[in-house]
Amino acid sequence: MVGFIFVSFGLCFGLTRNVVCDDGDGRFETTFVSGVRVTVGATKSGPLAKRSCSAALAWNGQELRVAEEASKVDVDVLGADLGFGVPVV
Repeated sequence: MVGFIFVSFGLCFGLTRNVVCDDGDGRFETTFVSGVRVTVGATKSGPLAKRSCSAALAWNGQELRVAEEASKVDVDVLGADLGFGVPVV
């Protein structure tokens, strides 16, 4: 029984996964065929990066900030159609 507890604990510990941006480390950017751009990365303070993350969507000269100064930002779904007739992020 004791051996099983240690094995289970080890397996649970191994289930952690990486995120796109973690405390300002990591970057992701892509542009859909429709022209919508998705950007995730370190929050900027002038020319320097902070130890936090931000995410934005941009299209037709407009930008929508989705997250600012978050500790972690991830993209779970990218370009899937959830029944709305358009791809989502």
